[in-house]
Amino acid sequence: MSHPSPALVPSDAGYLSPDERQLLLRFWRCASGFWRGRSASWAWTLTIMLVATVVLQLLTQYFLNYWNRDFFTVTDVYNRVDGSSEKFSYKACIDG
Repeated sequence: MSHPSPALVPSDAGYLSPDERQLLLRFWRCASGFWRGRSASWAWTLTIMLVATVVLQLLTQYFLNYWNRDFFTVTDVYNRVDGSSEKFSYKACIDG
């Protein structure tokens, strides 16, 4: 049975072996050119759009959850007053 190479074995937290450090530096030099080179304006535009999309998606989900809670609170109150879940109408929710 062969042993994994030392580069594939997780090292102690906070410590990077010289090989790991060199790999990270090489990756950073290669990847950072995307945000600093000729394509910088396009890269930053895409990055900002991605972050904005994620934030808007989270806000949308939050407010839909909030609205959903209020909607079903109204239906629960209406059903308790009327005593029948079959007689629920959307008009009651709209009228409040």
